[in-house]
Order: sequence, then structure tokens, then C-alpha cells
Amino acid sequence: LEHASAAAIARALKRRGIVPDFRASNVIRTAPVALYTSYEDIAQTVETLQAIIEAGEHLTEDQHRELVA
Repeated sequence: LEHASAAAIARALKRRGIVPDFRASNVIRTAPVALYTSYEDIAQTVETLQAIIEAGEHLTEDQHRELVA
């Protein structure tokens, strides 16, 4: 997913228990693993992403990238 507010969307997903892979400057990646990711997991991720964007949650956050160590 490419979005101008990718960093904020990735943080919002993480707060909701979905761990995305943010890539500067505007990319969010997810990596469903066939062995243990269900259709329901994928549907929940898409619904959560939609809710974050529709609520504008990503617009109220800084666009900074968190440090990963």
C-alpha cells in the first residue's frame, strides 16, 4: 500500500495489533504467511485499515518514522 501518510497508518495498525512493515517514504507492506494466516486475519486487516482511513486517524498523527533497534 502506498499512501502519503503511510507512517501514521502503520503506527495505527500496530496499536490495533497488526504488525505492518513500513518502508520510507510512503509504503506499508504486510506479509501474510500461508501456514498460519487465515482468511479472517486478512479480512480483519483490510477492515481495520479501512476504519483507520475513514476515521481520519492517520491525519491526526505526526508523519515521523519510529526508530527500530
